[in-house]
Amino acid sequence: MIAELDGAAAVITAGGSGIGRATARALAAAGTRVAVSDINLERAVAVADEITAVGGEALAVATCVNCGTRPSRGSAGSTS
Repeated sequence: MIAELDGAAAVITAGGSGIGRATARALAAAGTRVAVSDINLERAVAVADEITAVGGEALAVATCVNCGTRPSRGSAGSTS
């Protein structure tokens, strides 16, 4: 499966720390071009810099995927 990722592209949300950081680094190590997105741009830049320092392709993007309107109780997908 890793060979299939060589040359692919991925956007990693919450990529500035924790599991997102580890995922971004693992995908980059497999040859995937990675967009590291995080609500904290400095953390995203740090991870992108870690990736490019070892020869990977990465860019950092400030993104908040949870900052919009949240669904209200009883909306689509809810069981209540």
